[in-house]
Formats: sequence, C-alpha cells, structure tokens
Amino acid sequence: MLEADKHTNLKYSVIHISAKIIKFLLKNKIVKYDELHSYLSNTVGYEVKYIFVQSLSFLYLIGKIEYLIDLDAIKLLENENKQNLFK
Repeated sequence: MLEADKHTNLKYSVIHISAKIIKFLLKNKIVKYDELHSYLSNTVGYEVKYIFVQSLSFLYLIGKIEYLIDLDAIKLLENENKQNLFK
C-alpha cells in the first residue's frame, strides 16, 4: 500500500517520483532508461535510486508506460488505448 507515515520524506515517494517521470515523458515521448535515471537524480536527488524502479513498476502496472527492450527506453502510452471505466 502507498501510505506515508511521519518518517516518510514525500520527496522520495513513489507517487512523487512517478509524477516527475510522467512530466518528463510528456516532453520526450521516448527516453532511455539511463537518461531518465540521471534526470531524476539531478532534479530530485541522489536518494531517488532507491525508489526509481518501484516508480517505474507502478507506472507500468497502471498502464502509463511501456518498456522498449530493443532501445532500453521508456515510452509514455497514450490514453486512447485505454478503456474509459467511467462511461
């Protein structure tokens, strides 16, 4: 469960890092894995290395990103491919 307590630094939470990833992918539709990791390390901080993979997994599970094996890159998926649950 994604739950914060009094010891949680929200700057390094899965939700915050995932939001940063989506913002970066909105500008650059396809980004190399290492480039994305470097960007987050420079903007958020060195501690992002502990939550980076979990944030990517979260975005993959909710259908927001796709991993491109041949390019070793992350791609933002468009919403038109998803079903609208509120129709």
